[in-house]
Amino acid sequence: SNVLVINARRLTENLGWNPTGGQADQFLEDGVHYTPLGARVLATAVVAAMMGEIHANGCPSDPRTVTVQSSMTLVVDLGGTSACTNYGQMRVAQSLKLNQPALRVVLTNGFVPVAGDKFKILSFASASGSFGAVTLPPLAQGLSWNTGALYTEGTISVEGPAAPPPPP
Repeated sequence: SNVLVINARRLTENLGWNPTGGQADQFLEDGVHYTPLGARVLATAVVAAMMGEIHANGCPSDPRTVTVQSSMTLVVDLGGTSACTNYGQMRVAQSLKLNQPALRVVLTNGFVPVAGDKFKILSFASASGSFGAVTLPPLAQGLSWNTGALYTEGTISVEGPAAPPPPP
């Protein structure tokens, strides 16, 4: 039970439920007891952590170095083009170490990406390693995902079809 309390405390910190996070009133009744929304959000985060998932549907953050092992899956929700509001972003203040975990990006709220959309799904001071598997949602015909800046800038983007060559 002590481990669960410590993990729940860390999850609440990661969710921004600390006194300086500005969201404590939304999730805690009196600084101790959860609101119905707080209980639901925390239960979801606890189950995800127990199942080896890190779910970024807002902006979970960690002030330290984070190592994500091969047994873990980072799930990022894309429901629009505004970070932390419409799509998830995992924020790590120091170094992000990827030891071949899986990355799964899922579309939410009926969102349909278009050419030119760019999503900064990872924020870090430095990064090392890579994902062992990357699963991205299907796009409309003619569009493709660009993951070229995933490990350097933390971004993925949607590209349209290549322009035809100019006439001779």
